[in-house]
Amino acid sequence: MILEVDTQTAVGDCLMLAPTKLLTLIANKMVWQNAKTHLHSHNIAHSETPGFKRVDLKKFDAVLKTNISTMKKRESLLSPTMTIDSSHQVQTGDEVKRDVESMELAENAVNHQANAQLYKKYLGINKLLIGKT
Repeated sequence: MILEVDTQTAVGDCLMLAPTKLLTLIANKMVWQNAKTHLHSHNIAHSETPGFKRVDLKKFDAVLKTNISTMKKRESLLSPTMTIDSSHQVQTGDEVKRDVESMELAENAVNHQANAQLYKKYLGINKLLIGKT
């Protein structure tokens, strides 16, 4: 007999995800944050270039939605499967403000570090549960 478990259960206003789905979501968020870091760095590097306009990345949920069908085909539970390309970039038309861009870069780095810690803790708990400490 195979026990089938629902991977998404609504609890109040929260959506509970199965642990492996949550891990994949965190890993994909980190892929998105890496791309965002690259764009912030690119914007800062070109801030003195005449006529250069700021480039940003679409919000994480929008990028995730465009990747869902591809991710289902490659169903990998422990590695990020989201791809980010130029179609996910947005030309804002704004001038680059180095201080704002640097602040957003720092905020993104802190968020990435927090996600990396969650990912690491989750893997540590799994190792503990299966006895590989």
